[in-house]
Amino acid sequence: MPSARHRSRRSKRAEKETPKGFVLLVEDGRQRGEEYHFETECTIGRTAGNDVIIVDDSISRNHARIWGKRGVFMVEDLGSSNGTRVNGKIIEGPEVLRDGDYVTVGVVTLLFSNLEMGDAGEPTAIINLSEKQQKKLDFEEDPWAWARPVLDMWEDEEGKKKLIGAGAALFVLILAIMWMLIDDPDKGRVNVYEDYSDMVVTYDESNWEDFMFQVFGYCKPSEVTSSEYCQYCKPFRASVKIEFVVTGKNRRVKLYYAAGKIEKDKEVEILLNGKRIQYAEWAPPNRAKFNYVVDLYHTAKERKDLELKEGKNILEFRNTYNKIGEDGKGHGDESWYIFYIRLKTTALPKPNPQKAMEYYSVAKEMFNRREVIPSYYKEAYVKFSKVVDLLELSDRNQPEIRGMYEDSISKLNILERDFDNMFEKTRALLWEASRTENKKEMQDMLGKIQKIIKRFPEGDLRRRKLEDILKQLTD
Repeated sequence: MPSARHRSRRSKRAEKETPKGFVLLVEDGRQRGEEYHFETECTIGRTAGNDVIIVDDSISRNHARIWGKRGVFMVEDLGSSNGTRVNGKIIEGPEVLRDGDYVTVGVVTLLFSNLEMGDAGEPTAIINLSEKQQKKLDFEEDPWAWARPVLDMWEDEEGKKKLIGAGAALFVLILAIMWMLIDDPDKGRVNVYEDYSDMVVTYDESNWEDFMFQVFGYCKPSEVTSSEYCQYCKPFRASVKIEFVVTGKNRRVKLYYAAGKIEKDKEVEILLNGKRIQYAEWAPPNRAKFNYVVDLYHTAKERKDLELKEGKNILEFRNTYNKIGEDGKGHGDESWYIFYIRLKTTALPKPNPQKAMEYYSVAKEMFNRREVIPSYYKEAYVKFSKVVDLLELSDRNQPEIRGMYEDSISKLNILERDFDNMFEKTRALLWEASRTENKKEMQDMLGKIQKIIKRFPEGDLRRRKLEDILKQLTD
């Protein structure tokens, strides 16, 4: 509920003519007391580019987004590491905000004020809400609702006797189960889950599109409904081993993958032929993260202890919390999953610094103008990739060639982050389009989304995911 101070602020705003949008007031944490006013939407994070910038380690670069119109506003987590909470409860997807709700990002709490609300707390405009949205707006949760039938029985003398009798029977049953387990500790232990941690999966590049939709890892039955991918998760509790073949020398192999529920430090390691390449990057517990990229060729070339062999290789994702026992199976209960796996192999061309310089000059120009001409996002990415390939086998001791090579890799990393941000915002826009009941408005939004999707390189897994969602909406 809004504080007295908040109501006082609201009364002053109510005097203004036709107030629009919403206000966020930092209630505690860093920047306490700061107030932000927005008409339609804002993003919250710790880096430049966000509308509300809060420099705190508990807040992700792009943490959360609030948006809406006609007096109805929603909040959505953008895949942050610590999640977003509304009134103390972590949100799993976009949630409708009511006037006076508290939004917590990391350890910082903001008070949400809907300026398009009258004194009675109702929207001042006529709003066409879906049935689901209306339920979210009107629902007042009774924290003791689950216990009301029991409390009502306890107030009745006859009901009280029944409750005492049921409690005694339950106590006897618990004692009996405990006695059985003491008598035979293994009795009642049933391994419900299959586990293929000792199995090797074969990857076929010619069939990569089918392979990418396979989901590997471990999800508990209680979590199957909490993620759209858990229900397809094949039981590899501790390890997923993937065999792939490199058909010749000087082949660049790039690993692309998506992941979910990897939220602990050094939880999953990635190994090449038994040697660790790196730890898998953090993946949100409440939403999968797409298009992680690892250049296996470049990594193996830079490290003497790694080898990318001509012929058969084994790539492994290993969960360090669900360790493999002597039986070859995983023992542990940590949830995790990976999917959208692709091992893309390309033959490296002969070194050509002159051609690389031509691509590099054009790519830099496109990179600098990508916000003016959106298609340059994709084109700059393709050309910088060609520069890296053309210089990979060259002698990079020359400062000019080394500088061009390293700058191209740096620009590719920046573009990857751009694509990540575009992906998250476009996915939220797709969700918003799916909730729109006005057909014309929905068509306008889908047209805008199609233009954004074209900014991604061909074959990019983020592009593929957005195209899949768009297809579901338009079919």
